[in-house]
Amino acid sequence: MIPALSLGVILAFAATSASADVAIKIETYRLKVTTKTFERYFAAGKPYYFRGYRLEAIQLFERCLEVRPNHAGMNRFVRLLRDYDNPAWNKKKWRSPKATVDAAYRTKLRTLDLRTMQDCVRIGSYAAKQRGDDAWPPARKHFVRALEIHGGPYVLDSKHRLDLGKGAIIPPEPTKRLIEAELVTINGALVVRDSMLRALADLSVVQEARGEHALVRTTSARERAEELAEVVDGAWDEFVAHTGQSPDRPLGLFVFDGPEAYRAWCDASGLAEHRMAAGFARIGEGFAVTFEQPGVDAIAVHEAAHLFFGFAYGTSMTSWYDEGFSESFGDETSVSRSNLPAVAADPIPLKEILAGRAVTFINRMDGSGPKFYATAWALYSFLRTTEDERFRAPFDEWEGFCLGARYGERATDAATLFDRLFAGRLEELEEALLAWIRTRLDE
Repeated sequence: MIPALSLGVILAFAATSASADVAIKIETYRLKVTTKTFERYFAAGKPYYFRGYRLEAIQLFERCLEVRPNHAGMNRFVRLLRDYDNPAWNKKKWRSPKATVDAAYRTKLRTLDLRTMQDCVRIGSYAAKQRGDDAWPPARKHFVRALEIHGGPYVLDSKHRLDLGKGAIIPPEPTKRLIEAELVTINGALVVRDSMLRALADLSVVQEARGEHALVRTTSARERAEELAEVVDGAWDEFVAHTGQSPDRPLGLFVFDGPEAYRAWCDASGLAEHRMAAGFARIGEGFAVTFEQPGVDAIAVHEAAHLFFGFAYGTSMTSWYDEGFSESFGDETSVSRSNLPAVAADPIPLKEILAGRAVTFINRMDGSGPKFYATAWALYSFLRTTEDERFRAPFDEWEGFCLGARYGERATDAATLFDRLFAGRLEELEEALLAWIRTRLDE
């Protein structure tokens, strides 16, 4: 007779061994399927690199790393492209990331991403066929990635399978599991249950409207969602004109019917630091969040501008730059312009503006929040328009490098480089900025 303890050890080892076998089989299949995908992204990225389009090259090489995250050579190369001290940086002529690239780029990227969607469905389907509970997590991961690339809404075919088009069809049993856990019905259509929706207690109140460039969800009437979709769509051309970019992703906006619901969602989502803000953007998830309040249309445009910037450049800048950019859209009655007199009378020290975060100033509840936004807009506008080479030259170098680096969430990299390029000039910059603000008030 085998002692109970020994039997338990043997059974545990057998289970672990079986799990390892399943994981190895799935990973082996994934590597086989994605080899050509990696090569396609790399082949597409090379000409953009050699022609000096660093932003587009990095974006395509990042796709390579999504497929093969442990590829040592590609990881080193992408890090090199993001390294300001790389000796090649000043030896190669890079095209401005604000210049529109050829129209074929977005089509090419979308075509490659759709092939990745097909790969994800193939891998997910293979994983789902394996025995054991350990097969579903990798299957789910690849199916969800396919759903994210597709973007929704999703349709079921006659055999109760999710049909994503382009030959990507998810089998019936995985489809059933995805509908139960990962999808939700809004306005009669299936959409991904993202982290925003997961934090809502009652999904039955959510309404959705899709515009040409907007995806708006509200907890009020569907007509309101349609109105806000028109507002966001209306700002699109202004965003494109300002940046020279045109990202291939809808600008998502979620609008609660009041501040109580918005703050409850912030608390439930682990985002309590934003509960006193008028709204904020979540670039990675593709949504901005706000609530019905006076001036909400202008807030919607502001937050949509954050999303547009994030989708176009894939980089995190300093908070003052982010807010200055988003405050650039709208007319002369905007909040930032109206708070310039308060800034001129009692300015926040420039070092605090450069190092600070908008949400920190908002949460002080002492009036410094509006002054931060006004100063951020003024600084952004001044540096983009000044002809003073003391400031214009380092700003152009800083902005050009950071926008092309696709820094992701590493805003500290941008802040460190700004301090370095403007070393010894901050007092002069502060004086020039205040003079520019006073000139604006005299107009």
